[in-house]
Amino acid sequence: YYYFKDKPMKTPISKNEKIVYILWSVVLLFAVIFFIVYHIKDLQLYTGERPCGFKYFLHLYCPGCGGTRAVDYFLHGNFVQSFMHHPVVMYIACFFAGYYIPATFRMLGIIRKQINDMIYIYILAGLLVLVILHFVLRNIFLVYGHFDYIGDCIMYWI
Repeated sequence: YYYFKDKPMKTPISKNEKIVYILWSVVLLFAVIFFIVYHIKDLQLYTGERPCGFKYFLHLYCPGCGGTRAVDYFLHGNFVQSFMHHPVVMYIACFFAGYYIPATFRMLGIIRKQINDMIYIYILAGLLVLVILHFVLRNIFLVYGHFDYIGDCIMYWI
């Protein structure tokens, strides 16, 4: 008993942990490939050709408005503009790094302790709160403060 008191026992890596890690690795691989092709071909995700129905009929921003432009700015390395258009993109990037780095260390045996899966539930709940908060505040600032940092809907409220 005393021998193991100072040395933490290694928790074996479960089959589910390995499967989830492999799936996220595949997602990361495709993201890296897309990122490379995106920069080689100098693609643009947002063209502005098709307006958002929510914006068209209500003249307000929907909960996802600005998301495509945020991804576009993120992929071009303009993180401030990405955050301004939709903070969820940066949040997801941080969530992914927050999962993938410790999971890699666990797979390599650097971290012995099993990662608590409940933390991911809290992170996803935070994502939902962020989307709702961003949606509400953005539209309150637009309607009552006439402040529109993107500039797509201000013409309807002046």
